[in-house]
Amino acid sequence: MSVDVKYDIAPHDGTPGKPFDDFEDRLMNFAAGEVDERGWSLADLYQTTDEGGALGPAMPAGGTTDGRKAIQCRRKRIKEAYGLLTKHITDVDHTKEMRTNHFQNGLTAWQYYGAACRQAIDNMQLRRLNADWDAID
Repeated sequence: MSVDVKYDIAPHDGTPGKPFDDFEDRLMNFAAGEVDERGWSLADLYQTTDEGGALGPAMPAGGTTDGRKAIQCRRKRIKEAYGLLTKHITDVDHTKEMRTNHFQNGLTAWQYYGAACRQAIDNMQLRRLNADWDAID
């Protein structure tokens, strides 16, 4: 049986460095357009700047109608973010890790994947970046 997957953005194969940086740009740009009824996007969730996120505004009081709605919307964003992320990763080991330890939690899955694929800037890369900057006319 063949499954034809339709991607929203070009998928990522788990390669660290520039391929991941390019994937992150594509993912954030697409996720910025996935907005819920409270006005928060999946990109806001990935960056923890959404309502209830570490860098975002606090949730309204949970006992209020607005608070319950905010909690429901955040839970939905977290699950949708997981689906969007895992749909666009073709590396079996990474998707297995996410399914095993971060199932339906798009925020922690993204944090795991970023930590696994983002490369720290070393001195040589910093020199290249500085040279690129200095070469700008």
